Amino acid sequence: METGKIVWLKSGGPKMTVGNKNVHDSRYVRCAWFIGNDLKEGEFHIDQLTEVEPKTSMKPPRITAVG
Repeated sequence: METGKIVWLKSGGPKMTVGNKNVHDSRYVRCAWFIGNDLKEGEFHIDQLTEVEPKTSMKPPRITAVG
């Protein structure tokens, strides 16, 4: 994973930008993304990430009233 690449979690979610690799274990990278105007950051194993946008959506499930 190269710094500056756009990635997604394989399970879905917002697009993220790859930052630095973990200095102790290069299989982990730091990623940054926005939720609205809030900058979020996290560290992920490279096997959790993909450069292809997954088809899953981040939208919450739709709830319909019964009755």
